Amino acid sequence: ADANGIGWNANLGYQFNKHIGAEVGYMSLPRVKNNGVVVIKDNYAIDLAVKGSIQVHDKLGVYGKVGVAKVTSKYTSYDACLFC
Repeated sequence: ADANGIGWNANLGYQFNKHIGAEVGYMSLPRVKNNGVVVIKDNYAIDLAVKGSIQVHDKLGVYGKVGVAKVTSKYTSYDACLFC
């Protein structure tokens, strides 16, 4: 199977205070082909993450992020004999 292609994502977040924030995002993944035939036509993920941050120095901070994602892949079906 060939899964090469361009994907993209968009995220939106909110900083609750100087240490805690949250993000929600959408990621579009490329179609998957097998011998030139599209077998996965819709391939995307929706994610939710919590972000924690601390200030290390006046102009330096670090953050960590942990989250979950729901990945959806919609397959197409075809009769293999059509391609024999």
